[in-house]
Amino acid sequence: MRPDIYRTALSIVKDVETADDVAQDALLKLWTMGEKLDAYDHPEALACVISRNLAISHLRRRGGGDTALDEALCLATEPSPEETVTRREDAEHIDRLLSMLPDSQQAILRMRHVEGMETEEIAELIGSTPGAVRVALSRARHKVKLMFIQRL
Repeated sequence: MRPDIYRTALSIVKDVETADDVAQDALLKLWTMGEKLDAYDHPEALACVISRNLAISHLRRRGGGDTALDEALCLATEPSPEETVTRREDAEHIDRLLSMLPDSQQAILRMRHVEGMETEEIAELIGSTPGAVRVALSRARHKVKLMFIQRL
């Protein structure tokens, strides 16, 4: 993990020695976590997040209105290419799962989460009660969740 941690730090602090210090701090932090790391599905991603946060903290300690800090904060909010690919794959998988639901559950989920409609609006549109819509939403979400977990 060290090369990834180092690269993350270097992309933020833009200094080889400082990036090496940040990488060492990140590795120490991971080492002190010990067995808690087993709880994480992707400890490599955690390591990069720790490195990024330590690098940003270093820039903040170093000085006020630095443009390097502004750039680092901008970079920190952008997802990594790996995160982007993972999110896209998950979204595609969820779309496939949604297509496996009954039409009524698909419609209710899409109205609520894609179109942003309120429960009362959906109930009025489909000629039902808000309580029934909430139950249908809950069941549909639960079904999607179970199918998604089975993939993992």
